[in-house]
Amino acid sequence: MDKNSYIAGETAQIHVDVDNQSAVDIENFAVKLMRVITLKGYDDDRNHHDSLRLVDTVCENKYEGCPASSQKSRDIPLDLHSKTGSSHHELQPSTSGSVISCSYHVDIEMQVPWAPDIEIHAPVQILAPLNVLWQQWQPPPWVSQCVQTQVVGPYGVATEVLASQAFAGIPGF
Repeated sequence: MDKNSYIAGETAQIHVDVDNQSAVDIENFAVKLMRVITLKGYDDDRNHHDSLRLVDTVCENKYEGCPASSQKSRDIPLDLHSKTGSSHHELQPSTSGSVISCSYHVDIEMQVPWAPDIEIHAPVQILAPLNVLWQQWQPPPWVSQCVQTQVVGPYGVATEVLASQAFAGIPGF
C-alpha cells in the first residue's frame, strides 16, 4: 500500500506481486476493505465486561488470477467509500474508545483450487475528512465590535492558552 493512513473518500493504491511457483493456477484474487466494530459492556463495578465484535466488508473488488509457474505484478486502486446499493457515502473514521472501537484492514485473498486460500491482512487507519464548511468560515461583521473580557478564577482561560496557535486568527484574541 502507498501509505497506512487515509482520509475517508481517498483512493488507496495497492501494489500486488504474485509469484506462483506451484503447478496450480490461481483463479482470481479479491481485495477487500474490512471494518471491525467492537462494542464493550461493563457491569456496575467495571470488573467484568462482555464484548461484541462486528465485522463487515465495506467494499470488494475481484481481479484476474495468476497462471501456474508464472509471475504477475499489478497496481490496484481501492476507493475508500462505503457502498450501499448504488450510492456512496463517507466512511466513519477509525476510533478506539473504552466502549466502542472501529478499525479497518485491507484483505488480499488469493483463491487457489484444492488448497486453503492465501490471505494478507494489512491494517489501515481511516481519518475523518476535513470540514470544508469550517475552512470557509468567516466571522460575522459584529465580531469586531466585541470586547474581550478576562475571566479570572476556576473557569477562566489562561492567557498563554488564549495566545496559543489554537486561537490564532480569531478576532479579539
